[in-house]
Amino acid sequence: MRELNFSERLVALKQFFKINWETLGKEFGTTSSTISAWRSGHTNPTFKLVSYFAKRHPEINSKWLLTGDGEMLESSQEIIKELKETKLIDETELKKEIQKIWGKLQQLENKLENMVEQQKEQFTKD
Repeated sequence: MRELNFSERLVALKQFFKINWETLGKEFGTTSSTISAWRSGHTNPTFKLVSYFAKRHPEINSKWLLTGDGEMLESSQEIIKELKETKLIDETELKKEIQKIWGKLQQLENKLENMVEQQKEQFTKD
């Protein structure tokens, strides 16, 4: 399979995030006219702008973004590793966040079970 050129990678990013060109420009820390120049091949992005985007979107494979090599998306393990390495979140914070999410999932599960029981009771009454 051939590697995508940078213009094609921009289109893939736009489609993945379901955003317009102006918003994609903002995600790179630039304007839609700069994005347009990149799309046409008239200019290439600076490493600084690509790096800015990559830091904001750890789910995107930086190597793919720069070169087209590999897959567009990082694996979840790679995202967690990068978050830890860049100190955006430490392991304790990550565990706390996971526990919060787990608690919310448990609450939703309990609510669903209650709703099902109520529906069963209502159905048997009717």
